[in-house]
Amino acid sequence: MKHPHFSRRLGALWLAAAIVLAGSALSSRATIVIVNGGFESPALAAQGATWAMSPTAAPGWNTTAGDHQIEIWTTGMQYGLAAFEGNQFTEINANQQAALYQDVSGLAAGLDIDFSFAHRGRDTVESMQFTITDLGADGLYGTLDDTTLFSKIYSDGTAAWGSYTSAGEGDILTTGDTLRFSFQSLATGSRGNFLDGVEIGVSDAIASTPEPGTWAAMAFLSLSVGGSAFYRRVRPLFSPAR
Repeated sequence: MKHPHFSRRLGALWLAAAIVLAGSALSSRATIVIVNGGFESPALAAQGATWAMSPTAAPGWNTTAGDHQIEIWTTGMQYGLAAFEGNQFTEINANQQAALYQDVSGLAAGLDIDFSFAHRGRDTVESMQFTITDLGADGLYGTLDDTTLFSKIYSDGTAAWGSYTSAGEGDILTTGDTLRFSFQSLATGSRGNFLDGVEIGVSDAIASTPEPGTWAAMAFLSLSVGGSAFYRRVRPLFSPAR
């Protein structure tokens, strides 16, 4: 019969190790390549305000909108809506259906691409399409040598932020060409699709080598299991006579 206190202690050790393993999956080895992913710049002075501005005023981001406007909200602007992270977020459709994007160059070929972001509907369930496009040798979007590396539609209602990552999507690898990371609203009209917390990173594609934190967690598990076996072997020596 297992000692109940020891069983509970071992279960807690396994849980702690699992948390360590989960926390070390990406963050320590990825280099973030997106600028201003939380839309915190420029910092808006007024709480509960919204501003439409040119891309030059919103570092990192560009828009396909014909009026070249990017709309940034602060927490509390409407509906009691709070940013997913920080104090600010964006609405993809500032005044018309559009896409927000960043072009990133100078990446070596063969790197793993990982991403995370948060999306939310403004008026109803709204959809947007996240796409990673290799712009080819000419570095221009919309030409014949473009290649889609990843594309997926995400849909969310108004009740809460949907949080998404590249986990489970398979390998997405850089090619050495300029890449476009684009968030295309599928909602027509002048409003729709909130976006926040965009993180896109690259790392060595040799993902099979555990990180230092993972090694530590594995060693921790081994000691825990070994200690459990040792306890079972020696426990009868210390059990009181009955």
